[in-house]
Amino acid sequence: MGVLDNKRIIVVTLAGVFGCVFMSSILSKYFEQIFKQKIDYSDLNIARMDGGGIQNSSNLDNKLILVNAYMRSGSTFLGGLLGHQEKIFYFYEPLHRMISWNYLNGTNVCKYTEPVCTERPGVRDEALDYLEDLFKCTMRPHENKFNEKLHTEEKLAGSKWNKFRNCRKSSTIQSCLELMENDCRKYNYRSMKVLRMSLNDSVLLLDRLPNLKMIHLFRDPRAIINSHIYTPWYKEHTKTSENDIKTNCHRIENDVIAALKLTKLYPERLMAVHYEDLYGNFQKLEKVYNFTGMTVTPGVKRFLHQESSKKFSGTKNVKGHDSRFKYRATLSFETVKLIDKHCAKALELLGLRTYSSASQLKDFKVNPVINKLPFTIE
Repeated sequence: MGVLDNKRIIVVTLAGVFGCVFMSSILSKYFEQIFKQKIDYSDLNIARMDGGGIQNSSNLDNKLILVNAYMRSGSTFLGGLLGHQEKIFYFYEPLHRMISWNYLNGTNVCKYTEPVCTERPGVRDEALDYLEDLFKCTMRPHENKFNEKLHTEEKLAGSKWNKFRNCRKSSTIQSCLELMENDCRKYNYRSMKVLRMSLNDSVLLLDRLPNLKMIHLFRDPRAIINSHIYTPWYKEHTKTSENDIKTNCHRIENDVIAALKLTKLYPERLMAVHYEDLYGNFQKLEKVYNFTGMTVTPGVKRFLHQESSKKFSGTKNVKGHDSRFKYRATLSFETVKLIDKHCAKALELLGLRTYSSASQLKDFKVNPVINKLPFTIE
């Protein structure tokens, strides 16, 4: 082997090392930002459900819950509310490793932050098979899709996965997944949140799993983009804000159109909700909870009152104004107009105002909701 070949080997090796370091840095920042969310689920750990409980139940007896949403939409709170309970087994973003910074839309795999889609027949069915198997507590065949990191953090996946984390200190992942399969089967209630699948695709699980109920969470696209811009780990994956805006607006628009039809087709099994409608409203959060078939216990009531009285999904008050629309104080008018341009149809369908001037944007007396939100909980 010549000197030139040796140099090439050294260069390739160094490139690989630096690449790994770079990706490690990005992932570390991603998890660091997620773990900063401080939602106290302690009251939920004493919750009880009628007909629930830890038992060896058949698949027909199981009550399954899927939360479908978007990154930075309030999904961590809602997913935790419906997952961080003593009697529920919870999967946190199971498609994270399989699809990463993409989402499924029919037979296409689309980039999360770029308006680019690639035809990949078979991936959707593979993802649906995976989610169906998880609901049935079958994990070991999907080792290559399973995100170990997310499920060893109690703040994300809940305390039940602590057993998995401890197991991994001395055993193989297959052995530890088998342990969790056995635990999962003891729980009558099983839930997960999914951020990487269009509503038209995720709803296909309703036909596969007759005991599944779904909740799709919408949020003002401007609030979502605002969070994207000010979340470091998300921003590192965004080439341009406009591309991120185009992609999310198109996806949300399609999901709203789908939800308007599908909630009528599956009125007892699919609920679409608005972040803006749920914020600070105990009664509406309670109705979402009841929709899943779970009983609102004293512990759950304390939790709902606690979150309703202060915040929703980590938002903070903006100079005493409504924190549901925090973006009005932080986004520039130019950025808002860009979002309004690409999200015009989605905003119209969601009953939200577009702003005619910078002063109107910053005037919190102007109601951003111009029509009744289509998925308002009565």
